[in-house]
Amino acid sequence: MYDCNPGSLCTGNYTCEVGYTGRMCADCAEGYFRAFDNCLECISPGGNIIAMLCMYALFVYLVVGLSRDMETIHLLMNFCQTLSIIALFNMQWPLIMEYIFNIAGILSFEMDIIQPQCATDNWGFAENLYIQLSYPAFFFVFQGLWVGAIYLAYRTKMKMDGKTLEDFSSADFTDSLARRSASGSQKSFTSQKSFGSANMEVLEVSGWWLFLQNYFHIPSSPQEMNEVILEKMSIPFMAFNLGYVVILKYCLQAFSCLDFEGTSYLYFDPDTKCYTPEHFEMMAAAGAGLILYIGGTWIMFIYVLYVLKKTKSFSKKRPLLLFGWMYERYESKFYWFELSVLFEKTVLVVVAVFIKTDPILQVVIMLIVTLATMLLSIKTSAPVDSTTAMLLTATEGVQMVIMVLGLIFYNAQVLDRTYTITTVIGSVALIGLLAALTVVFFVEVAFHIVITVLRARHKNVASKWGQDARLHTHMYRVFKPWFMFKWLSQAEPEDWLLWHRLCKLFHDSVHPTCETSYLSHEKAGHFWAYLINSFPEMLDFLASVEEVDRNEFVNVIDVMYEHYFDSAQTYKCQLNSVITDR
Repeated sequence: MYDCNPGSLCTGNYTCEVGYTGRMCADCAEGYFRAFDNCLECISPGGNIIAMLCMYALFVYLVVGLSRDMETIHLLMNFCQTLSIIALFNMQWPLIMEYIFNIAGILSFEMDIIQPQCATDNWGFAENLYIQLSYPAFFFVFQGLWVGAIYLAYRTKMKMDGKTLEDFSSADFTDSLARRSASGSQKSFTSQKSFGSANMEVLEVSGWWLFLQNYFHIPSSPQEMNEVILEKMSIPFMAFNLGYVVILKYCLQAFSCLDFEGTSYLYFDPDTKCYTPEHFEMMAAAGAGLILYIGGTWIMFIYVLYVLKKTKSFSKKRPLLLFGWMYERYESKFYWFELSVLFEKTVLVVVAVFIKTDPILQVVIMLIVTLATMLLSIKTSAPVDSTTAMLLTATEGVQMVIMVLGLIFYNAQVLDRTYTITTVIGSVALIGLLAALTVVFFVEVAFHIVITVLRARHKNVASKWGQDARLHTHMYRVFKPWFMFKWLSQAEPEDWLLWHRLCKLFHDSVHPTCETSYLSHEKAGHFWAYLINSFPEMLDFLASVEEVDRNEFVNVIDVMYEHYFDSAQTYKCQLNSVITDR
């Protein structure tokens, strides 16, 4: 006797719920398509499939492209993907929680949402598997074409300006721009004439035009072009990471068979017999996916992080542009934290696919793994952003609550009142956290748009002074978005001058590539990180005293750095003792 998953699909007397058909009611009836492991009624004719595919690809591209700049969307996607896998646990989830799981599954990047089964009757698990395996390649090809278009525009721009590659040195882009900025007329940077009508005209340019201009920037030098290539090609690698759960799920499902009356069937597609030529083709494709994509992801993470740690290159520009998404959201000493997230995802999918007949064991394993991840998150506070750290812990906590409640749903002897209360608790917890993540996400999107417009406006204004504002993009991440909005959204030319001077002043001390940045693994970086973490009031002191006092403070700090900051084993005790005594 085999239970349907969920049991509500089988209505008894060899009949299925509306929209379902086939063995164990695992197939979708005609006029229905499978999405988020449920059969939904087709709402689009076959001719709209291509248009929906393009829209979905654009949606995925935008989500992946934004995930590096906005912490919340990364959390939201991880949480939603986790819920889509938990939904596979045979816990007989209440209908409302199934709906929540399905809605959350939108960010799982499954191709089912484009309704391919509504266009052809021959679409099944195998076709979904092959499409999912082509998903990473699509991003590499698409991004390669995009970079190629930028390169053609760059060469055209150079040709129109009458420049060749010999006109540029082989020095780093930042250095070349700094020299170019320094060689510009200082008078043009400070004179009142530079704040005339031309600058006011720049300030009054449409915000949306500035927003688009910032995204469609054409490089001006070979060094800048190289950096654009690295930054743009990081997007396929991020897509690789964000699509990890779905690809792993489909690849493992191709190996999951179920014996039924002496015959083996594919558990997640019961109409397909196992160990047939068709199934061997699926297993070959899935095996290749596991080796190339899943194994490749782990090798990429471990090798890149190992090399960067060994060479202390986390804050170097080139690896930061291409692989910074792996570690830049975490404190430097917890650069490995994303590996723990990847491990949790892997265990979750493996448990959901291969321990499908023992839901209690599924929950026990996942409770242990999730608890370990949550304790690790609390212990390390790895995310740089405190809000992100809090939300990360909240998502892990809600996952544990949902799995504990799943044990109650699985118990057929539970009282109706207990079942109802449990359903309410689970639904409120899920809806509340998803709503909180969504609100924070849209707030981040709003600030992201505003900051992008401000950056483009800064760039246009600074260009009138012979300066390049792109050197100071990182400064827009140093200060809180609300502070930036209040100061610069209605800024006069004089305010932009003050902001630009502040950017130049802080460039060598807060830039991610500098020796004292939070990503630095150099001695100076560790020193300042622990000094500020231990004595945050020091910043208020430095901001309120005269320059003479600041210089005296710097002299004291230099002595402490040289003589009292010796090793990772002793620095903390010595540093706190010396400062406290003084």
